[in-house]
Amino acid sequence: MFVATEEFAAERQAAHDLYETLKPLQFAVCCTKGGYNKGRQFIFMAKSLGEMEVWVASIVRVFKYNLGRDTSYQKISLFNQCRRWMRWIYLGDRVQLVVATLIVLNFFLNICETQLQPLDGTLEDKILDTADTIFGYIFTIELIVNMFATLFTEFVRDPWNWFDTLVVGITIISNNVPGIPGISVLRLLRTFRVFRLFKRIPSLKQILICLQQSVPPMCNAFAIVCLVTCIYAIMAVTFFGGQREDLFGDFFSSLFTMFQIMTGDKWGDITRELFAQSSMPALTALFFVSYQLMVSFVLVNVVIAVLLDEFAKAASSSKSAGSGGLQLYVPGNPDDRCPLENVSRDLVNFVDLDDLEHRILFLFIRVTRAAKVTGGEAARLNENEMYQGFFGMGTVPPILFEKPHWERYVTRHRLCDHKGTVGFREFMILIKQALRRYQLRELTSVMAADSCCGWTSRRVQCALSTIKGMLVEEAQQVFF
Repeated sequence: MFVATEEFAAERQAAHDLYETLKPLQFAVCCTKGGYNKGRQFIFMAKSLGEMEVWVASIVRVFKYNLGRDTSYQKISLFNQCRRWMRWIYLGDRVQLVVATLIVLNFFLNICETQLQPLDGTLEDKILDTADTIFGYIFTIELIVNMFATLFTEFVRDPWNWFDTLVVGITIISNNVPGIPGISVLRLLRTFRVFRLFKRIPSLKQILICLQQSVPPMCNAFAIVCLVTCIYAIMAVTFFGGQREDLFGDFFSSLFTMFQIMTGDKWGDITRELFAQSSMPALTALFFVSYQLMVSFVLVNVVIAVLLDEFAKAASSSKSAGSGGLQLYVPGNPDDRCPLENVSRDLVNFVDLDDLEHRILFLFIRVTRAAKVTGGEAARLNENEMYQGFFGMGTVPPILFEKPHWERYVTRHRLCDHKGTVGFREFMILIKQALRRYQLRELTSVMAADSCCGWTSRRVQCALSTIKGMLVEEAQQVFF
């Protein structure tokens, strides 16, 4: 697919040299030396022949589409080359690991500063302050590199970059303008720098995303817990406000006490003191035991169950969305499909029986010419000539009618003579069989789709195409 000019002679030669070294099921993408990839050659391994054909056909379609519009390629300026080179280094695993290590070290520095609490002017204070300043400069440089490499669209779309900008900005302000009111509170925000690990480490980022998606459904169950707790808190003020004013004197004191009882923190001591002061200890016990059974044992576990269920759903959907990356759908098992079904896509739009037979005749002549067999309509093709003919047609993807296909669709149906050759009549039967298989496959895939979507234009077209094929077969009784 290279442009036929002397400018790309070296690339073409390198591609031809690479072709000899490719193993089965491998295909390569070769780049120009003047582009971003500097003439690199990327080799890919497919799982099957059908998958490789789909990939190659898709890539070739992109080339053909672009070559039809503009045969030139965009040369990258030195500035953009530096930006892409910097982005490649910055987003690499090694640099990201170094940045994550620096974030962890900075977090331990904050722990040491909080634990030691050195006095101003002491050696410990100078060491910690110098280390904090160094980390501030390092993260400022890291943010500048990130902005240079990913600005504008990629940088702005990532919310973690906004968080990095906020933390680094607060660090710069707190280090250079110490007289600002409330600067000590702003300096505490540097501790949140450790949350940048969620961006650097994919596993932590995955957990945060799953939690973000699972918390909203959990809030509905948690609202029920709060509602029931508030009801019991109001009842507790009425029942026990006069006995323990410090615990149940008003609504908020009672609400906090009920949350303490829900957690199991010394709730037995609270209730036993109320037993001694109450004239009806059985009702007191019934009140608190029912609260514990309803809230602590049932509703709280419901909240946890909803959280775990939603978390599992979010993790599963996120894993399935991110595992494939860029994938091409290959229907069924490509190696089990008849390669002649690719031809059926062009034949399925025939007008009538005469038009179908005329198209099949034209296809037969193309195959014989590609196989370099003379005779025209009267020619006969053997197994090797059939393979060479379909392959030499130059379709995208190429039609590979190999020996297993010959045995399955020709020999098994007795379409060849004693010499192992087929003529135009047998070729027509072979193509009509492939056309019918293609129509049935399309109809089956449409019927297997989600029924809630209704009858779309594709479904109607497939159904009518299958009915048309049945009518054509009935019009011309084909016997084997």
